[in-house]
Amino acid sequence: MVGGTDMITAQSISNDGDGRDADPSDPGDWGSRGECYFGSSAANSSWHGTHVSGTISAFTNNSAGVAGVGYNKINIVPVRILGKCGGYTSDIADAIVWAATGEDNPNKAQVINMSIGGAGSCNATYQQAIDTAVAAGTTIVVAAGNSDDDAENYTPASCNNVISVAATNRTGGRAYYSNYGDVVDLAAPGGETSTGARDGVLSTLNEGTTVPAAPTYAYYQGTSMATPHVAAVAGLLYVKKPSITPAEVKTILTSTARAFPESCIQCGSGILDAGAAIAALDGSVTPTEPAAPSNFTAIAGAGTVTLNWSDQSTNETGFYIEKRRKFSNQWGTYRSVVTAAADSTSYQDSVFGGTYQYRIRSQNSTGDSAWVVSGEVSVSRN
Repeated sequence: MVGGTDMITAQSISNDGDGRDADPSDPGDWGSRGECYFGSSAANSSWHGTHVSGTISAFTNNSAGVAGVGYNKINIVPVRILGKCGGYTSDIADAIVWAATGEDNPNKAQVINMSIGGAGSCNATYQQAIDTAVAAGTTIVVAAGNSDDDAENYTPASCNNVISVAATNRTGGRAYYSNYGDVVDLAAPGGETSTGARDGVLSTLNEGTTVPAAPTYAYYQGTSMATPHVAAVAGLLYVKKPSITPAEVKTILTSTARAFPESCIQCGSGILDAGAAIAALDGSVTPTEPAAPSNFTAIAGAGTVTLNWSDQSTNETGFYIEKRRKFSNQWGTYRSVVTAAADSTSYQDSVFGGTYQYRIRSQNSTGDSAWVVSGEVSVSRN
């Protein structure tokens, strides 16, 4: 954390007893029942910015908590713009300009993460502030929004000169809440805690229900959680090439995004791929999925099946093998057998008597090849 400022003007939402000042620390955004609007519920502090910041720049390789995407190479310049009950467009616009160009800001932001949103298309105040920051060389990454709606109807997702980010769930499809549409540029992991807490995004938080207490970690979901993944990779691009432009950052991130493994209609060009983005910038070969093996055969023995295949890839990290068994002329489900080592071409499986079928695919950190299926093989009881 370096520098920062508090841009909240109204004491009624600042929760720190004053207006704008040079102290960016979060006093909490808790509120009492009916305080924000008639009938509004009481709420504990969310520590939303703490969670977002951890995804970007939590200390890595320190044997504690989570690893930030920034890998100890990115500093956070915290700027308070929202407090209890929300905030004002004027404060947000001033914060964007200050972060990128402020004369009293010695730590000019190369990337601005905006995990915020509101109803309505981008207005002139927002757009002018964004254009000022981008003209100064700052990339702006924004959340598409959590309303399961066209992001064109939300701000800042619908503004020009930003990178608008949708959220994917654990399986790589569109998270049920994520906005979508033509203004979305790409997607990143946002989580879905509705299917289980651990299906969210784990990051830094605070135990305090109102004011700050002990640090902790928690699973959150939202395009707010997807956005800092993209902002952090954008930051790494600036680390690698300080002279990179916002247009170049956007092109690299969107062109290197990988295909969605599940449905994510109008979620942009694909899912953020950090490795491919960095490789594209430094001229390396972009990581690719391995080629599928060929000539896959299964040969029966006494209580064994010997599997043989031809390795058609030069970049696999292993071969994943599954098998299924036939019972009364009905096939069971495929079950894992083994992950064989890279460059291997055979494996012997121990089985009970019966009829089996195997399938194999090569894999690496980028993805998996297509499955290759063997013929049926009948094994005598050993």
